[in-house]
Amino acid sequence: MPEPLPVIPDDVRFVKLDILLRFKGDPSVSWKLPRYKTSAFRGGLGNMLLMEHCISDRNCEACSFRNECVVQRIFYHKLRIRPSFVQSGESLGFVIECTDKRMHASGGDTLRVGLILFGDVIVHFSALLQALYRLGLQGLGKDHACFDVMRIRKLTGQHIDHDSGRIRDDWIDIFSEGNVYLANLSPLGLWEYAQLRAAIVAQNISTSIDESGCIPIRFRYPWTQKYQGQFLEHFNKDAFLEAIGRRLYLLRCLEGIDVDAESATTEPAPASAGPHRHTYGMDSSLWDDITMEVIHEEAMEVPRYSGTHKQKITLHGLVGELRLHDVPPELLPWLCAGELTHIGKNTSLGLGKYDIHI
Repeated sequence: MPEPLPVIPDDVRFVKLDILLRFKGDPSVSWKLPRYKTSAFRGGLGNMLLMEHCISDRNCEACSFRNECVVQRIFYHKLRIRPSFVQSGESLGFVIECTDKRMHASGGDTLRVGLILFGDVIVHFSALLQALYRLGLQGLGKDHACFDVMRIRKLTGQHIDHDSGRIRDDWIDIFSEGNVYLANLSPLGLWEYAQLRAAIVAQNISTSIDESGCIPIRFRYPWTQKYQGQFLEHFNKDAFLEAIGRRLYLLRCLEGIDVDAESATTEPAPASAGPHRHTYGMDSSLWDDITMEVIHEEAMEVPRYSGTHKQKITLHGLVGELRLHDVPPELLPWLCAGELTHIGKNTSLGLGKYDIHI
C-alpha cells in the first residue's frame, strides 16, 4: 500500500471516512429506511450529540455555553478568518454522504455512509463515533431502523490497479471489531490529495479525458447554487467553477490559512459569462476557453426538517451529467478538490456531490 500523503503547510486538513453499518435482527426483520438518508443521519447525530453533551435547554442561540459547546464546534465551527460576504453560519466542518436509495432493509443488510471532516472538527471524531453508536440503538428515521457500527475506514490515497487499469482508493481501519485506532486518524492535506488525484486521473488509461481535455462530470446529489443573485435552474460553467473556488476558499478560512481577504476578487468576464465573475483566488484565464456540454439535467427536491428553523423545508438543486471541453491541466486539481469537498449550499447534507466520471 502506498505511504499516506503528508499534510503540507498551509493546506486544509481532512479525513474521509467510509462507515459500514449493519441493520439489527435476522433476515425476517424488515426496516423502513428514510428516503433522504444524509438528512436523517445529520438530524440523528445532532440529536444524539445534544443528548450526550447539552446541559441546557437546547436553546442554542441563548445558551451561555455556546462558544464552548461540542455540538456547535462540530456542526457550526467558526471560521478563523471571516470574509465580509459570509453573513450567516455555514456548516463547513463536515460532509455526510449516502447515495443508497433503498427504502427498506432486512436484518443483516448493510449500509455504507461517508463522513468527511475538515480542520479542527477532526478532533471530535470520538464524540461523533459515540453519537453514531447511540443512534444505532435508537434507530434511524421515523421508523427507528436500528443498526450496529461494523467498520470505519479512512482514505489514505489512491492508486491505479495495473490489472484493470481502474483507479482504486487506499484505506486504513479506524474502527474494526470493537477496537478504535485513533493513531490512524491523522489527516491528509486537501490540495496535496487533489494534485495526486489529478495526476492519477490524467494517467488512467480508461479515462475519458482526451486530447481536447474533455472531462465528464456527474452530479449524484443535487447541486444547490445561487449565482448572480438567483438560484440556478440550469447548469452553468462559470457558476460551477466559481462554486469550486468559493468552497476551497472558505475551507482555507475555516483553517485560518492566511489568504488575501480580497482574493475572492471580482474580475471582468467575457460578455457571455455575465458582468463579472468571482475567482476566489483561481486564475480565471483558465476558464475562458472551456465550454460546457450538458448531457442531462434534472431539477430535484430534497425535503427535510430543520431543527434550527423548527419547520419543514425543501431544498432544491440540479442533478445530471455534463462534459467540460478544453480543460487546461492546471484546472484539474481544482476539479478534483471540489469532487471531494462537494460544492454549493447544504454540503453538510451531502448536496453538491459530483464525480469526475471515468
